Amino acid sequence: MIYVGTGITENYFAKAQHFYYFDTLNVFGSGEGWGRAFTILLDYSDTAAAEIAVKFQNIKFIRMSSSEVKAMNPNKCIQHGAFIDKLVTMCNLASDHFVLFTDSDVTVQRKLDPEEFKQLEMGKIFVAPNWHDDETLAEELPSLQPRVPLAEFERIFPGYQSMKCFNTGVFGAMPAQWKDIYKKYAELFPLIDPMLTHYAKQQWLLSYILQKHDFPIHDPLSSFVKDIHTHGHEPMKAQRLAKNAITQRGPYFYRGEKPLLFAHNLR
Repeated sequence: MIYVGTGITENYFAKAQHFYYFDTLNVFGSGEGWGRAFTILLDYSDTAAAEIAVKFQNIKFIRMSSSEVKAMNPNKCIQHGAFIDKLVTMCNLASDHFVLFTDSDVTVQRKLDPEEFKQLEMGKIFVAPNWHDDETLAEELPSLQPRVPLAEFERIFPGYQSMKCFNTGVFGAMPAQWKDIYKKYAELFPLIDPMLTHYAKQQWLLSYILQKHDFPIHDPLSSFVKDIHTHGHEPMKAQRLAKNAITQRGPYFYRGEKPLLFAHNLR
């Protein structure tokens, strides 16, 4: 069974609604093969938490405090796994369940179809390429505004230069894997945090952990992965969409004849 959801602060809600994240998650995030869609409400007030729960009744909303999060990123994104213990408890997750945690600047355009469900190999991490298919962590590093000489990165994060940079805006793993990733991330974040300025240091470190510790990963260049998650952050949106044969028809983004499952920052 697959659970799909996100984490959000009150301040970020308006941006998420620009992409119709909660409207579309409410429609497509539950059903056959899926557990209930979820959202972690980080530092939400009582009033705001009650209002969002009434509006989107097919989503399980779970409140959490920043004080419960280890290794908090500057933008309060908890995609490093800080949510997993709460989710396991509140949704009764089993060890063989699979959790897709997404950014909320995403539009959920459809359900996962049965053939895709078969291709989702339990035990393999789901993650997609970042700016382009072959981007490395070394290539990504300058955009994260390093505060220390690059030689320091090789000393503390050996081997990073040849590792791929993934986009963790849709990131999937099983509960035990999430817990392992979270533990390793909490150990390394105090090292990377002062070395980089940009909040995407979180994505960089997650990419490093997955490869340094040999987590099994779905082929990020496969058609299966690209049908599920393709993103198009500026300034490379047009080139990326063209390379991946993605077209817009009305409000929907297609790859070939199939709508993307998660259209990430494409509107």
